[in-house]
Amino acid sequence: MKEFESDSRIIRSLYFDVRKDKTLLQKNKNGRLYKKTVVEEHISLIEQPEYIYIGHITPTTGTEKSFGKAQLNFFDKNNLELDNLAAVGCNGTVVNTGSKKGVINISDGSAASIASAVLKDVGIITTEDPLTRADKKVSREQKKSRNTAMKEFESDSRIIRSLYFNVRKDKTLLQKNKNGRLYKKTVVEEHISLIEQPEYIYIGHVTPTTGTEKSFGKAQLNFFDKNNLELDNLAAVGCNCTVVNTGSKKGVIKYIEQSFIMVYLPTTRQPIAIKTFIP
Repeated sequence: MKEFESDSRIIRSLYFDVRKDKTLLQKNKNGRLYKKTVVEEHISLIEQPEYIYIGHITPTTGTEKSFGKAQLNFFDKNNLELDNLAAVGCNGTVVNTGSKKGVINISDGSAASIASAVLKDVGIITTEDPLTRADKKVSREQKKSRNTAMKEFESDSRIIRSLYFNVRKDKTLLQKNKNGRLYKKTVVEEHISLIEQPEYIYIGHVTPTTGTEKSFGKAQLNFFDKNNLELDNLAAVGCNCTVVNTGSKKGVIKYIEQSFIMVYLPTTRQPIAIKTFIP
């Protein structure tokens, strides 16, 4: 924090991680203090790609407006300049990344308006010859960019040097076959997004069978093995902050470290150190 305070205090790339935590409070009732546990939203602010801790805030409500307002108030209160902000990242939740409403708050319609304004400013389109950027065009370009990024990754050397994984629970709609008829059923599943850092290269997505650290770690290692991804040069592992991920005795990172030694160094039996970073 001291290193950050002595810096120029100009934020160029921001990452924020939102999670719910239990907080112990003291309530005064009739002159007596009582302990009460409440669940609050906590937002950690990180400057990327150096992983510099900026601060921590607690929004008043769980809405995208409250999340965004709390961050902007924090930046204003601490004299943090956002004029040169070029990128914003976050953990993948609907309240953060929702297309119509979200903290980032850029829908396809907004993106189309921004694109049209930029084209007009640089003189590519004019008032006499208007060219509208339809929402569907933006959606198609987004999909095309994602596919291109995946193909570039698949054609790369497929050597993972620094891994970041984000775990979250999502509702998934399934079809169940019962007596020859299909029924819809909504289930809550754990989903893990795998990212190569610090370039933010999307690797893939896995769904573990259970919510244990062994299942999380095993699902990732099986994914790497199935897709021929080499982990021999893996130097760092990062994740979002949950006990199942970061537990000192039992945790996904601990499981990956131990499995890495057993699976990838069966002959040398030399201990290795995998650095961990937790935004």
